[in-house]
Amino acid sequence: MTKNQIHTTADVFLSGDFYESMKLLKEYIGKGRERFEVYQFLTETMRYIGLLWEKQEITVADEHVASNVCRYLINTYCHEYIQQHQPLFSGKNRLKGIFLCVEKEQHDLGVTMVSNIFREKGWETKLLGANTPLEYAEKLVVEWKPNVIGLSASMTIHLPQLIQHIKVMEQIPHKATILVGGRLTQLEDLSPYCASTTIIVNDIDELKFMTNEWDG
Repeated sequence: MTKNQIHTTADVFLSGDFYESMKLLKEYIGKGRERFEVYQFLTETMRYIGLLWEKQEITVADEHVASNVCRYLINTYCHEYIQQHQPLFSGKNRLKGIFLCVEKEQHDLGVTMVSNIFREKGWETKLLGANTPLEYAEKLVVEWKPNVIGLSASMTIHLPQLIQHIKVMEQIPHKATILVGGRLTQLEDLSPYCASTTIIVNDIDELKFMTNEWDG
């Protein structure tokens, strides 16, 4: 991907044009991109939009418009990919994953992409999305017994909530693999707050190798 591609796509996202945004995405996919490249491209586009917001070159309303366009593309792409590439799966044999943002965290595009990546690999997933209260997430994990729990946070102010989510999930008797991701992994060293079995995901591309290991 090039800066020009990212900037052009960002402009279309900010315009709120769903049709033109999907057209651009399909052009990108049509050049032989694998799905992790597609998600990385969308991630970089939204990071650029976030940078524009931090520089006060766009408003929070503009960012919300772009986020909703991106969310539509993410879910449409996932749905079409599953229809084209995946056979039917037997529910009782499928691996399971729960994916959520910690309490007060509103940025859920990243965790949505991660949930979709697992769905595309044939997993049964539950996406809890933004601002998930810990007590309810814990209750669902205990009842549903997922193989993977994905936690996401993007801002330093949410570090205390993330630490608490990690601590509680690591102590649940049913031992799931815990993935910790989001922009906060770029801002803070999270390793002191994680057990050795908890995996810090610094970039969405790292999931390529993880999900391959879980295949079959």
